[in-house]
Amino acid sequence: LGDVYKRQVVASDPLGTIQFQGGNGTASVEGARIQSIAGSTWSSTNRDSDLLFWTTPNASTTIAERMRIDSNGVLQLTSDINGYLNANTIGMEIDINRNPETGTFKDTGLSHARIIMRGDTTANGGSNIKFITSSTVNTVGTTKMTIAGDGNVGIGTTSYAADSILTLGTTASTGLTLLSVSNAGESFLNFADTADVNAGRIYYG
Repeated sequence: LGDVYKRQVVASDPLGTIQFQGGNGTASVEGARIQSIAGSTWSSTNRDSDLLFWTTPNASTTIAERMRIDSNGVLQLTSDINGYLNANTIGMEIDINRNPETGTFKDTGLSHARIIMRGDTTANGGSNIKFITSSTVNTVGTTKMTIAGDGNVGIGTTSYAADSILTLGTTASTGLTLLSVSNAGESFLNFADTADVNAGRIYYG
């Protein structure tokens, strides 16, 4: 018996299972399960593991995995949705179709999306929320919209004009920018493009 427990564990080997059972009128059957499996081959310096949660849907007798906490602490919400929730020391992110820790795509035929909620120092602008998408499958998305700590919003850009409230375009000088100059009591709606960064303005003050 001792030698059996010394056998080297490899990836996906079960480490332990808690089963939840009940009677169906004729037998005791499984309805839910919590299970731990090895994340990779174990050694004297590695014992990574995943924790899996299983339930059975209505009008079915087939149990299915619904949620997994992997060895990096990433929460994966069912294999059908391909959603991942990851928290670290400065924030939290929600990823679709891509594990944020390993970078592995769940389905290479699908694209990637992410929302990052980040807390940061005052010197770095404080907290912000970023929305990341990709138009190409199996490709890491890029930031398409940012809500900064001061409430300013950038859509299609990560660069803001001074005093800007809303910036639309690839940069603060080549798009549509709504500005409010607080110390002058003035507001502007600036229009610009790559040919002329000062193409037009609507002014209120």
